[in-house]
Amino acid sequence: MFFISSQVVTVSPVDMVVDKNQFGIVSWELKNLPDKWIHRLLAKDSDLSAEQKLALAQQFFTSPESRNPDSKKVVEEIIETAISETIFEERLGRFPAVDMALSPPPTVLVLSPRDRIERIYDELLIPGLQDEDRKHIEDMILEQEDLSAIVENTGGLAVYPSVVIDSAGLYNSFIITAHEWIHHWLFFKPLGRAFWDSPTMTTLNETIADVAGKEIGRKAYTSFSLVEELPGEGIAQNLDGFDFQKEMRITRLKSEELLNNGDVYGAEKYMEERRIIFEKNGYPLRKLNQAYFAFHGSYATSGASISPIGSYVEELRNCSKSVKDFLEVASGFGDYESFVNYVEGLGC
Repeated sequence: MFFISSQVVTVSPVDMVVDKNQFGIVSWELKNLPDKWIHRLLAKDSDLSAEQKLALAQQFFTSPESRNPDSKKVVEEIIETAISETIFEERLGRFPAVDMALSPPPTVLVLSPRDRIERIYDELLIPGLQDEDRKHIEDMILEQEDLSAIVENTGGLAVYPSVVIDSAGLYNSFIITAHEWIHHWLFFKPLGRAFWDSPTMTTLNETIADVAGKEIGRKAYTSFSLVEELPGEGIAQNLDGFDFQKEMRITRLKSEELLNNGDVYGAEKYMEERRIIFEKNGYPLRKLNQAYFAFHGSYATSGASISPIGSYVEELRNCSKSVKDFLEVASGFGDYESFVNYVEGLGC
């Protein structure tokens, strides 16, 4: 987005629009990290019973109007403690400490070339961007840079403390917190350090964090809430039998075929037609384009992905005795080829 030469720096209107809406990671850290640890050092031990903790946590998500800074910190610590206990039970240690902040997470701008699906650039933007502002940014990038763009919501961000969306319910807060903690844990391993080496390594990291995060988050939530049946999650079939995952994968495959044949306009026309079908079946997608698939395809278990990484990760998890064994093996790979060769040789 910034065009740099040895003598001049040319800043386009797109750069200025993006810069105005940029999410400040440094300012987030400066505000939240000291605040979290000062509160942790000064706060008295809670004498709430397990039932009172559950009621307080549920109320935080079901009655946002009753929130205040103190209740927010208490709920954060309740979730952190529950997940920390599960991590310890799974013999993953106590480092790094589980640390998160319930807050509106940033949005993310993702760019892809129009003639193929590839995540070539992304930028964190401020939370809560209005649809008209998102469209303005996307349209400017399309017109001026001839790139496919999308501004999407996120559920969390693995800064420290991690940002966890505060409007997705108690169960999802457990899943997202565990997912972001896996990224923290992987940061000290070859896999995590290779996160930005290639789109493939990004997908591998995200998929492993997705699988392990869900397992740890579900176990922590079940232990904390004492429920036997977990809430429904993700996007499944609607009442009319429309299978989002299946239909999205069909859309991705056909779009890839059109793009591979050089039919960019045909692919874009097809994706818009499919977006309308999703909307009619109860799944309102604001935009469905190359950048959408480039972003959501980073998670190999998603219907937007056609990557074989998901099946490799699932195979490794099935061959591992525990989530600890799964993570310890997976985290040791700094390149995708070595990971694939290892999994293909398991034969379990």
